Amino acid sequence: MGTERSALGFQQVLPVSWSNLASRAAPRTCLGGASVRSAGTWNPWHRAKQLRQELPRGGCTTWIMASSGSKQIKLHSFAFRQFDDASYSGTRIRGVDKQAFEDRVNRYLVEEQAALVDGYAPFCKHIFMPNFTDATVGDMVITEQNRAMLHSGYEARTEKELPVLTRYFRADEIGDSAPVAKFLDLILYSRDQLYQEASAMGEEGFEQLEPWGLISIKAQDVDHELPMTPITIMRNELISCGGSGVPIDREKYMESVRYWQSRAMIKG
Repeated sequence: MGTERSALGFQQVLPVSWSNLASRAAPRTCLGGASVRSAGTWNPWHRAKQLRQELPRGGCTTWIMASSGSKQIKLHSFAFRQFDDASYSGTRIRGVDKQAFEDRVNRYLVEEQAALVDGYAPFCKHIFMPNFTDATVGDMVITEQNRAMLHSGYEARTEKELPVLTRYFRADEIGDSAPVAKFLDLILYSRDQLYQEASAMGEEGFEQLEPWGLISIKAQDVDHELPMTPITIMRNELISCGGSGVPIDREKYMESVRYWQSRAMIKG
């Protein structure tokens, strides 16, 4: 297997199959026979390291940090609401300010040689990082016991987006039902894509020097991508209304429906 240096200071490793890694994401024995369990508890930091060691075994493109010469990731303003908006539906980041979070992610990328895993489009990548915050999982299974606590309403993620109908649980009503997540799914968009979306939305003065913008954070218990909501898939097609301009993939859409028909976001 060969490697080559990219213009962005990353080292490309081919091939890599994330789907193969995801299927092995459950607690198991590390390479060389060392167990990832400690006193009966699964350690996600050990698991992240194990996955990184396994990366050169698969079939799709990934990237590994080659040097610490410059910052590679900038927290995009789209993700600020996860720190600042108490009514946000999904993962809330508390107890860590935005700059400290960005610094921690960039340090992890360098120190752990974290892989950038392919996302739903060529401009989208993921980093699956062990959760270093107190963020709880961002959604919950709908049951007969909690169905009465479901809320709905029309919401837009930004002032320029069209409001869409959403359903959610309120964090103050579900109490401790949502556990602290094991992992953070850090969703990145390329610099070129961010400029394209800013132009389509008429945003003047947008500036992105770093190769990647961190546009969303999802706290979850698995170290692989979970389906985005169906309405997000539909909204992504409308670049002038806040989407990314990616056409709807029917297979991905139906996968999303199967996942989300029995789940709802947690808000607040």
